[in-house]
Amino acid sequence: VTFTGVIVSVNQVSHNLSNYLPPGAAEKFTPEEHENAVYGSKFVLVLEEFMLANTWLCKACLLILYHQMTWVLLPCQSFKCRPRESSRQICRVGG
Repeated sequence: VTFTGVIVSVNQVSHNLSNYLPPGAAEKFTPEEHENAVYGSKFVLVLEEFMLANTWLCKACLLILYHQMTWVLLPCQSFKCRPRESSRQICRVGG
């Protein structure tokens, strides 16, 4: 859903003017171009919000995926640690 919002917002921003203009360009606008620029600037904000939501949802999905992958591995690992003469410990994987 968020990716669809990104695509729709990008299309709206590309067809309308936005706030990404060089200095002094806004003074030469007609009233219609000014309304298009305001509309496009509002869609730039919508676009940025959809992009942030999309990024954070992808990160959350990756965290869920990594959690599922590592949760399976935890019971399979058996670490046996034994104290050594010094304060460090030696850990072996397996038997």
